[in-house]
Amino acid sequence: MALDVAEKKSLWIISNKSMLLHVPYRMCNIVYNGYVRETRMNKSELIEVIAQQENLPHREASSITNTILETMIDTLASGESIEIRGFGSFVIKEYESYQGRNPKTGEKIEVPPKKLPFFKVGKELKERVNQSS
Repeated sequence: MALDVAEKKSLWIISNKSMLLHVPYRMCNIVYNGYVRETRMNKSELIEVIAQQENLPHREASSITNTILETMIDTLASGESIEIRGFGSFVIKEYESYQGRNPKTGEKIEVPPKKLPFFKVGKELKERVNQSS
């Protein structure tokens, strides 16, 4: 979806100190033929924004970001869920085994049970995203 450049100014995220961080326009969008096209923010860009907004050394911002992500991964890997009010929740969904087919041979195969992480968006985030579009 293309947006007029004047309509899209910035992106706001929550910092580790529960403050809103202003993500610069250049880090969340690219301009293509006079239109803004949404892009993804990667981990290094997130670390850079945290370092700039909170006046932290890059190494410290990186350590904080890595600690948060590793803690979340460990929590989900242990089967627990994570709830961040206003943002959303991460839960593990369990799927039972089922019979599938090999697409090349058509042979029936047993697909083993699995667990997958799932994100459910929170009410405040959903409302905020809908307001910005």
